[in-house]
Amino acid sequence: MKIKKKTLFCLFLSIIFIAIASNYEPTLELTSVIITADTDFSEGELSQRYHVGYNEPCQIDCKRYADQNDAEYHTAIVRTWGQCHCRVIQ
Repeated sequence: MKIKKKTLFCLFLSIIFIAIASNYEPTLELTSVIITADTDFSEGELSQRYHVGYNEPCQIDCKRYADQNDAEYHTAIVRTWGQCHCRVIQ
């Protein structure tokens, strides 16, 4: 039984296409959200006021926000007094 060159070429292209398609992963999107004292979490409002230079409460709240919204925590920093700039990957 002889395999034609055209059939072999189609088979080769199919294998390459399957290999590329099986390794495809969609790119994740980095989004930002500003967390303030008015930001509503699942249980009530935050009473935390953020101060420039003191990022720990902001990072904790950003991680909590990411957990509740099925996202991955990226970074968090206090940009202005009372505002936490939270970046998550969705």
